[in-house]
Amino acid sequence: MQFKSSQFSNNLGAILMQRKEAEASIKPIKKASELDRSEQITILLAQSYQKQSQWSNAISEYEKLNLDSSQNKLIQMSYGICLMEAGMNEKAMAAFHCAIELDQNLVGAWGNIGEIHRREGRSQEALEATKKTLLLDPNNTDIYLNLGIIYIGLSKLDQALNSTLKSIEMNPNKANAYINLGYIYKHLGKLDQALNSTLKSIEMNP
Repeated sequence: MQFKSSQFSNNLGAILMQRKEAEASIKPIKKASELDRSEQITILLAQSYQKQSQWSNAISEYEKLNLDSSQNKLIQMSYGICLMEAGMNEKAMAAFHCAIELDQNLVGAWGNIGEIHRREGRSQEALEATKKTLLLDPNNTDIYLNLGIIYIGLSKLDQALNSTLKSIEMNPNKANAYINLGYIYKHLGKLDQALNSTLKSIEMNP
């Protein structure tokens, strides 16, 4: 009977998760975890917390798994994302490297490593990791946008301009790309273009 109860709660939580009702999914999955602490239920509960941006709760659940021997790259990735959002960058970096050991072509892991380096002021390391993501996913407009930000940090404004313009060429509907473009043009002394780009960002995101 206990197994059936936990299975019911787990199934209900999983259905709610699939319907993108993460907050509602937490209660039945927690109930299932009290009755049957299986890896599947632990992962579901961690994912529910993660979708609600409850980073500390998600981290706590992921750490109940045997992460040191886990061969699931997506679990390592999700754990790393929660750590990064919680500001635990060193542990996040370790999780992303574990994911990469399982799959050298994991674009998201390389991208997050680049972002951690950028946040901590290591622009050259951020550049190297982000260039790796570009090799793996050359049609991703966000990577070009991130490259532009990193080049700004390195005071390489011509490269920043080229990367940002490439991002806009691929997807002209990102307001933050025009904000960055305005900043770059301003620091290149191209004030008319800076004004136009800034006005464009306001028009897109009033």
